[in-house]
Amino acid sequence: MVSIVFVSTDAVWCQFIRSHLPPQLFSVSVKNAPIDKVLQQCSINRPSAVVTPANSLGYMGGGFDRSILECINNKNLEQKIQELLAESHRGYLPISSAKIVDLAHLVSGPSFDFLISAPSMTVPEPIAPNHAKQLIFDTIWNVLVAAKNAPRTISTLIIPAFGTNWGQVHPHVSAASTLAATAIFHWPLNDMASRQSGLLRSSLALMYLEKDITKFGIPDHVKELGESCQLSQAVPLREWLCTL
Repeated sequence: MVSIVFVSTDAVWCQFIRSHLPPQLFSVSVKNAPIDKVLQQCSINRPSAVVTPANSLGYMGGGFDRSILECINNKNLEQKIQELLAESHRGYLPISSAKIVDLAHLVSGPSFDFLISAPSMTVPEPIAPNHAKQLIFDTIWNVLVAAKNAPRTISTLIIPAFGTNWGQVHPHVSAASTLAATAIFHWPLNDMASRQSGLLRSSLALMYLEKDITKFGIPDHVKELGESCQLSQAVPLREWLCTL
């Protein structure tokens, strides 16, 4: 299982993560420090990936993004990433998408191996409060999917706080959605068939996001989702989600 390191200079965000970590996520740690300090002073197993909460155009001129550029010390990296976005996404990476970049193809001797660009906003601007919970949840989920499907197995995934700077999202909201997505995605569901585990995770994601499953309209689908959420394997995760 990949080791996840949550990183932020926001002490409130970090404390929320620490105080709500479930024991089932034993490979998760929290660092209340700038990303450059984490990369320099912490033992990071590689291959490793750093997630950057970029904008949809790949500009990295401020905040966490700028710190990443300074860590790599390559002034052309921003343009190289934008070239990749032009090839794969016509230059525009929609909100909540996740684009994984293999740095071995772009720079020499980086201190980490992959960059995952995951915009939580199109341009630097506040995130609407009624959208923040799902936007950050979906963004983190797509980050975890990108890391899972990386061209080389990632040993360490470094995830920053999303939306707490330009987005003006309260640290508790950002941290809760980040942790909820991570827990549902990585919660151990041993000896469960693939489709069944997928339905269980999906039903709990809908529960956290406060979605009405009856909107699916087909009684058998609604019944199946409701039963998935009530399975014995779901109980610890369901009860933990209620604490966020």
